[in-house]
Amino acid sequence: MASEQRVTVGIIGGGPAGLTLANILEQSGISYTLFEARNDIAPPEGASLGLMPNGLRILDQIGLIDEVEEYAVAHDYWEYRDGNGTLYNTLHAMRSYPEILGYGGYFMERQRVLEILYEGIKDKSRVLTGKPVYKVESCSTHATITTTDGDRLDCDFLVGADGVRSLVRREIEAALPHLHHTPDNFATKYGCVYGISNALPQINPGRAFTVHQSDASLLIFSGAGGTLYWFLFVDLHQTIGFNAPDKKKYTDDDLNAAYELVANATVTAGVTFADVFGAKRVAVMTGLEEGVADVWSRDRMLLLGDSAHKVRDHGLKR
Repeated sequence: MASEQRVTVGIIGGGPAGLTLANILEQSGISYTLFEARNDIAPPEGASLGLMPNGLRILDQIGLIDEVEEYAVAHDYWEYRDGNGTLYNTLHAMRSYPEILGYGGYFMERQRVLEILYEGIKDKSRVLTGKPVYKVESCSTHATITTTDGDRLDCDFLVGADGVRSLVRREIEAALPHLHHTPDNFATKYGCVYGISNALPQINPGRAFTVHQSDASLLIFSGAGGTLYWFLFVDLHQTIGFNAPDKKKYTDDDLNAAYELVANATVTAGVTFADVFGAKRVAVMTGLEEGVADVWSRDRMLLLGDSAHKVRDHGLKR
């Protein structure tokens, strides 16, 4: 009788994509090891995540839908305004999501999403934190992960869920010298301030707002309890290449300059963005890389999540 062969998977990255895959593999009886560079699997970083019907379906399939239901709010009204405060459109499209797509849409803290995904994993010894990976290799029969502290894992498949600056994507592309690269792939043309603010009495839960200006735009969602999850997008008026040596690190001065562009913008009747910003709990600014990887796999390596595709999530120009 032939000996049983056991498939092993190495996952690099403990963000939403990597932890979701870990849950799926564990429930499917497939052995895996996940490597996360940070010491904390759910650090108090970032701001919010929008969970749309496609993502909620996956959470339902892996048995975690109940944990996010407490954040469920029917988003049934969306206002669109220009920079002068003129209301030019209202939509009710998200009201029909549950009927058409089976699920609604939730907005919640990114940290809480990571906690829920991690809590869903039964054998937490498979999730290794404080393990930055510095080298990945692949051939036709297996892949190898090597961490900065010298640990090494040979696995059947290696999944790069390691974000937009993916080591795995770089290794895949390096092995394909004749690959035609999309010009300006994963370049940065826009910046974004991600924020969470306390509820305002003028805004009911389930409302959404978009404000368009020529050089900045706002996207604001009111979630459970009226908590406001918002995004301030700014035109950088330049294209910063993905491998630019002087990649910008945004400061509080940059964040405040972005805020000043829209401080007086009308979000809804009786509310300006200054009101929203004044109630903030957290705000952080970053550049928005945009692109789709030219190749998503090679040999035993493949890409998942932002490492493969990070597309524009805003409408700065209307």
